[in-house]
Amino acid sequence: MAASPAAPSLPTSAAEHCLLRAYFLEPEHLTVLVALYRCFYYRHRYAESLLVAERAIALTGRRLGVGPDWRRIDAGALGPATLTSMSLTRFLLLATKGAGSRFRSSPKGSPTSSRFGNRYFLTDLLN
Repeated sequence: MAASPAAPSLPTSAAEHCLLRAYFLEPEHLTVLVALYRCFYYRHRYAESLLVAERAIALTGRRLGVGPDWRRIDAGALGPATLTSMSLTRFLLLATKGAGSRFRSSPKGSPTSSRFGNRYFLTDLLN
């Protein structure tokens, strides 16, 4: 399958190889996770991109002290999280919203638009 214009120009195997190598060297680096997510997402490999998104969400939750399970985050945990890092808290909330609305609502695991017609991507968070 040809890469979309937003995808890196490297062939799938070369780009994926480089990103997986980076992941093995730095498995908890959010930039590596977002790049790997983009690689899978823009190649329509939604199951793999969701796994990477869930990894980024769990990692960010642990860093903020709210835990790795996004389903257990409540308003009481978000106050201290914003004091730790407002940027990471924003990343966590938008990544959770994006992964949840993009993948879990679709029966085949393909992306869907929100009810407002907007598309939310984990990759949009760092732009």
